[in-house]
Amino acid sequence: MFETAKLIIEYNKNSEDVGIRTIINGLKLGIELQNKHIVKKFVNQYNEYLDKIWKDEVTDPKSYNSGEPFKFIVHNLTKDDFYDEYKTELVSASLITNKSMCVCGKNKIGFVLAPYNIKAAVPYDLFTINDYFEPSFHLEDYNNREYNEAFSTASTILTPNVIEREIIKQTVDKNGELLNNDKAKIFSEIVIDGWCPTAIYTITNGEKEISRDYRRAQNLNKRYMFNYLDIDKSIYRIQNNLEPLTNGEQIELMENLFELTGTSIEQLEQLRERVIRLFLDLKEKNIYSSDLFIKEFQKIKK
Repeated sequence: MFETAKLIIEYNKNSEDVGIRTIINGLKLGIELQNKHIVKKFVNQYNEYLDKIWKDEVTDPKSYNSGEPFKFIVHNLTKDDFYDEYKTELVSASLITNKSMCVCGKNKIGFVLAPYNIKAAVPYDLFTINDYFEPSFHLEDYNNREYNEAFSTASTILTPNVIEREIIKQTVDKNGELLNNDKAKIFSEIVIDGWCPTAIYTITNGEKEISRDYRRAQNLNKRYMFNYLDIDKSIYRIQNNLEPLTNGEQIELMENLFELTGTSIEQLEQLRERVIRLFLDLKEKNIYSSDLFIKEFQKIKK
């Protein structure tokens, strides 16, 4: 409990929220007096207060418009079968925003979750043990991953703004710019007790059917008929004065073309600059469709 209180104080030390500052003062008093009852009281108050903040700040998928700021809690899928993801009590999720779209796993498809029953929210991987142990909630535990299963600690919930700030910092430090995870995979972890999906989402660069994740999401949406969000990351990179596609995303686009058209890797590599230029030109002119892109690509091949 004292470690949880210290973590809350550390991450919120610059908070301008009057409610949080009042709670922090209570936590400091409890730590100074080494009084676990005071600490527990203010940790509970803090978690109740954070519950309201999360519900107020998370974006309703129904109100999302491409290019606008957003905050979503997402569970990124690693399997095709939706129900495989339901077999655990606790749900490992992440916060994504218009300035931080890092998720766990290679693919970028999953479910937007309602901000209910949040048990932990931190800007690093908790290595959550979903079916027996409580999650390990402290950065010290994360740095000693092999011992994580032995830990059972009280939860820490940080604000969406703190998590976004920390993920942006880690991303820039390790990958050189925000909205880029080419070199290092960086993501937050939001642990939720129970499932409440509100939408299916993908993070793409607006390729539509050319993206594997987009096609998977369309098939998933036919089965479950949730709200559907195609989050075009390239739009947000442009808003932040960055190139629309990272080097890794350019490679991924070429790999998808290889899969769809059977064009040899050697030929794709030779055509890479022209293909990327074509893709971005169509998007800039607002005439992009996957059919038109493939059609124009076939002309370049000749």
